Amino acid sequence: MNMNTPVNLDAILQALELATDEATSYLNKRTGEVEFVQNDYMHAAEKNEKPPKWYGEWERDQFKLAQEILASDDYLSLPSKWDIHEWDIMRGFCESLDDEEMRDDLLDAIHGSGAFRMFKDRIHRYNIQNDWYRYQAEAFREMAIEWCEENGIEYTEQGKVVSCPSPIPSTSSPSAEIGAAKAGGEKDHEHDHAIRESRVVDMVNTIRWGIIGCGEVTEVKSGPAFQKAEHSALVAVMRRHRDLAKDYAQRHGVPKWYDNAESLIHDPEVDAVYIATPPAFHKEYALAVARAGKPVYVEKPMALNYAECEEMIEACEKASAPLFVAYYRRALPRFLKVKQLLDEKAIGEIRFVNVALCQKPSPNDLDKARQGWRVKPEISGGGYFCDLASHTLDLLIFLLGPINRVRGFASNQAGLYEAEDIVTGIFHFESGAHGVGTWCFSACSDFDAVEIVGTAGKISFSTFGNDPVTLTNKKGREEFHIEHPPHIQQPLIQTVVNALLGQGLCPSTGRTAAMTNWVMDEMLKEYRSR
Repeated sequence: MNMNTPVNLDAILQALELATDEATSYLNKRTGEVEFVQNDYMHAAEKNEKPPKWYGEWERDQFKLAQEILASDDYLSLPSKWDIHEWDIMRGFCESLDDEEMRDDLLDAIHGSGAFRMFKDRIHRYNIQNDWYRYQAEAFREMAIEWCEENGIEYTEQGKVVSCPSPIPSTSSPSAEIGAAKAGGEKDHEHDHAIRESRVVDMVNTIRWGIIGCGEVTEVKSGPAFQKAEHSALVAVMRRHRDLAKDYAQRHGVPKWYDNAESLIHDPEVDAVYIATPPAFHKEYALAVARAGKPVYVEKPMALNYAECEEMIEACEKASAPLFVAYYRRALPRFLKVKQLLDEKAIGEIRFVNVALCQKPSPNDLDKARQGWRVKPEISGGGYFCDLASHTLDLLIFLLGPINRVRGFASNQAGLYEAEDIVTGIFHFESGAHGVGTWCFSACSDFDAVEIVGTAGKISFSTFGNDPVTLTNKKGREEFHIEHPPHIQQPLIQTVVNALLGQGLCPSTGRTAAMTNWVMDEMLKEYRSR
């Protein structure tokens, strides 16, 4: 079987790792590309059904691909989820352990109900999860190579082309123990083992994400970013309404969907969890993820209040589970430019900062029946102040350092909802700089401005708008026009992935985000105590 282009073994590996009973992956033998098709579209194409008019672009593409696969001899189906016996791989791992007591305990754990959950709990208890990930990665690699050999598929690995001129019978199980010699002589085995060890590192260097709460923020801002970031994959989503979870997964090409958070959290193929619910549920889910020993990436604001933030930090530290928060402006090029100018002393020593954010009420604000969760304190922690001011306050802490003293005045001037609709705060940075901010959500027009003033000039920008960053000093006035990326959380998500892989630091952690909640608590203290 000849192909114009050898397939990248990594592409087959990814297809095997993300295999689900809801979809099938196919190799285009002519192009060497691996395609992913939901089974529903394959069934519809097999019946020669016409695509419904309500199909969106993604659905139409899936249906068209399904028709092409059925009509062409160029496609070859990859092993399905039912061909991948992960329980056998777990058993092989258990039997490979030298510690007899540990081996017997793990073997007992995987026999009976809840085998996968019990196995996951045990490997974290013994702190051998990295050994398991390497073993699992090697098992998948062997499976991928065997599939190529059985089907005579040329593949590339580590930049080298491996030829399989004709199909050969399989001589070993995909779940064979790591290090088992393959046919072909000792020299070939040594070369294969060297490539294998390199691939194990690459497999470990892919963070597989699950999302709890795939709502509006995940459609463009964050969801696709987990798919586009390097060494990152989005493998599962959860929403309480199963049909909505399934719809999101199908539109975004996510293999798995759940209507139960615990099922996603304990999915052995989910390495880290992004919590994208309203703030009222952040603590509950973060503690659950921490109990599973998995990294947490939670939306902002971090929680309803500072006390909940402290609980989340304590739980994650106790479980050795990294905790990150989606204050993504810390990684956006526009605001990194502001930080660069400040670090270069382009405006001298910082003296004070002024913040003003004004918005007129939306149509939903004017209709109590249509008001959203952002103005319901029991869900959001307050009003729009908590949702929007948190971005600016966190950014200022990132740019200017910790805030150590705060005073605030909050009111409800328009009476449209229970939460505050105007907040004025004064705050003091450890550096000695002062800050003043007003956030008003019942104004006549929209206005967004931040101005940092120093001994030699000032820097102006907006938190949410596309206005240029403006530098004014003795050299004159200079504007920096820096566009945001299409998926605005991607730069920060990349730092999270890098941090989890030990390749860098993320600027937004539970510790840094908790300070933002503390500042807001101080500003709202009197209003909340009414």
